[in-house]
Amino acid sequence: MNYISDILLIDDQIEEAYEIQKNFLKMGFNPVISKPQEITESFSMSPSIIFCDIYLLGTDDDINFKLIKGILKKIYKKNTPYILILWTSHSDKITELENCIRADREIIQPLEITSMDKNNISVIENNLKTLLDRINFEYPDFTVFAIFKYIISKANNDTVDLLNNLYNIKEGKFINLLVSIAEQSIGEKNIKGNEACALSTPISYFIKNSIDKNIYKKELHSDLINIFKNVVHMPKNDLDQKLKAKINTVMHINMNTQDNITIPGDYIKTNISTIRKLLGNKKITKKILLEKITRSNIPIFTCQIGLIEITADCDFAQHKTMGICKYAFAYLCPPESFTKDKLPRYYQSIDIEYNKKIYKLIVDARFIISSNHNDIKSCKKLFNIRESLFKKIRQDIYVQNSRLGTISF
Repeated sequence: MNYISDILLIDDQIEEAYEIQKNFLKMGFNPVISKPQEITESFSMSPSIIFCDIYLLGTDDDINFKLIKGILKKIYKKNTPYILILWTSHSDKITELENCIRADREIIQPLEITSMDKNNISVIENNLKTLLDRINFEYPDFTVFAIFKYIISKANNDTVDLLNNLYNIKEGKFINLLVSIAEQSIGEKNIKGNEACALSTPISYFIKNSIDKNIYKKELHSDLINIFKNVVHMPKNDLDQKLKAKINTVMHINMNTQDNITIPGDYIKTNISTIRKLLGNKKITKKILLEKITRSNIPIFTCQIGLIEITADCDFAQHKTMGICKYAFAYLCPPESFTKDKLPRYYQSIDIEYNKKIYKLIVDARFIISSNHNDIKSCKKLFNIRESLFKKIRQDIYVQNSRLGTISF
């Protein structure tokens, strides 16, 4: 099955590009055609395959090679995998152009530079099939990347279709229906001024539902099984800490938070004075809170004290607590300040990235604080912990605080 949905044809002679496009369409591709002058710094497409004529501006090699290099720099500003296919009847120029591209370190380099003969347009379909079969075999990472780009593209289209169906429901106006959906997310009492924030979660479920639907389609599912069957997973301990933090952040942390509402999963930066007020304990110090998780020879000012909002979702959305929310302690500590000793069971830790720095996010399950949101209104919200991690954190906190303990000698 073809999963490459983003192909760009570049030619100064549009009529020639149309001939190529016809062959692509027969194979299930839907390429975009562009003249070289249409590719500017604001060009938004990052295609998996570029089909490019060698002579885009006259017949001077230096001018055309420079133009092609400039086009690649405008299109690919981030490191992304792609194949460059040179479409030409001048096969004697291909090696020279390839060397010119490979020598330019400012260009995001293609996985492969290959060519197809303009004089053999009648066999382009067979040639392209052969090329893609070989690429899929030699570059499995590229194939998987293309598959997931395809799935995401399909999910976006399906989500728009779903929204369109909601738009066409006769019983009510679309905007009223969206507000009703938003209320289910954060509750009627919290909806005013937070509609966009409240809709982000249900719409993300729409997209996830489509991804699940597409990924389990028989042919695609079978292709993924075949690709992954001999792949050995990378042991967690072999991952670089920076990479682990980046992956954890993408999967479990939402940095795009709303300041005017605090919802379950929010991490709120606070200070020891606020903690003393919340605990009703003037003797508590930052050192006492952090003594079991930090090294004794590292200054504790490098660590941040915070709170995580842990109110049950239904209580929060239905305003059952009448504005009184539940919080647990959490800390952000640089890795160098984090203890090497095994943590007591009431701590959980995870590597994350915040403000381009690596931190240990440590959740402290020893205390649950109930407080009115106004008591911490002056504190800054830094991020939200996604449901994928937050459910476990909240469950462990409640288990720790509701356990039956005994003291014996």
